Order: sequence, then structure tokens, then C-alpha cells
Amino acid sequence: MHVSRGALCAALLLLGASSVHAQEAGNLASWLRAGDAQLEGTTPGSLERALEAYAHVLTHPADPDYALALQRTAWVYFLLDRPRESIARFAELVDQLEPHGSRSELRREALDLLGAMFADPDWDRDGAPDASSPLARLTDAALIAQGRPWTAELYFETAHALYLSSRDPEAIALLDHALSRWDVPVDATPMRAACRRHRARAQAMELIGALPATDAVCARLAPEETGAP
Repeated sequence: MHVSRGALCAALLLLGASSVHAQEAGNLASWLRAGDAQLEGTTPGSLERALEAYAHVLTHPADPDYALALQRTAWVYFLLDRPRESIARFAELVDQLEPHGSRSELRREALDLLGAMFADPDWDRDGAPDASSPLARLTDAALIAQGRPWTAELYFETAHALYLSSRDPEAIALLDHALSRWDVPVDATPMRAACRRHRARAQAMELIGALPATDAVCARLAPEETGAP
């Protein structure tokens, strides 16, 4: 079979490009492993070196390890007490994984961590409780872009984080706001349980003033359980 010189050159170029791509992919995987090693390290500057390693992967959005590098980067920023950058990277990760929806474990974990960060009274890690409420932080466009497809989920995750830290009045206020804008989330089981717990706590402490607002939120979460202890 006769093969033209042009076809042979094209085949060799394609083979060379594939080889370069494979080598590049291997290098990126090595950078991810190097970052992970630094992340687990205890020597001074190890977290900063982890960021440098992950940055190599983040220059290639099409790489299979890009989402992992985003997650690790967000986590390192959190450990370095750089919350704004951590929030930005976690938000980018959820955006990246949005087509996969709730099927992505990384996406679920990122939303959990974002909710915990927005619920944290010392969210900016300056050693003092912040004067702004979780709702004020969630609506701050300078902190997180508004109108994302998953914005409602973040509100409900933040409310759940508030419940877990026994900050029930703040959780009720945030849920009241969220439910005025969006439907009850598909999996509201944790919030229904937390709502019932808060109502029982308010009754036990005779916080009668808290019951109407709590009942209103509980009714929207589970109409059939209104007034249930």
C-alpha cells in the first residue's frame, strides 16, 4: 500500500501531539499529588506550596483533575484563613459540577462547606463574631455572585448549618426568607426534624413569642405536621 509523504507527516504529527498531551496529563497528575503531599505536611509554608502545585492544574480546565484541584485549593484557602478566596473557589467548583447535579459528591460537599462558612459567626476568621447576619452575607454580591442555579440550595444548607449549631432563631429567619422565594427543597427531611426540635425547645423554655414564626416555617416545610411537637 502506498502512503504519501504528506499523509505520513500528518500521522507523525498526530502521534507527536498525542504523546505531548499524555505527558502533559501525567505532569498535571504529578502536580496534584505534589499539592496533596504539601497539604498533609506540617512544615512552615507547606500550605502555600500546595497552592502553587494546584495552580498548575487550574490552568487546564479540561483536565480530569481540575475539579479536585479546585476543591483542594478552596480548602487550603480556608485553612489559611482566607475565606473570600475559599468561598470563590468552592462556588466555582459547584458551578463546574452543576451539570452533574446532586449526583456529584464533590458538589454536595462544597455546598455543605459553603453553608457552614456562611453560618459561621466568625466567617471572616478575624477572631471576633461578625456583626452581619448569615442572610446579609448570602445577599452580598461582593462575597458571592447572586442568581446562580444553586442559590436556593445554599440558603437551605446555611439554615441547616445554623440548626446544627443550635442557632435556631437565625435558622428560622433564614428559612422564612428562603421559603418566600423558593419551593421547599426536595430533601427537606433534616430541616423538618430541626424545625420540630426548635418548636419543642421553644415550648420547653416557654419562648411563646418564638412559636408563631416557627409554626409558620414548619407549616411550609411539612403542612401535615403543623403544631406537632
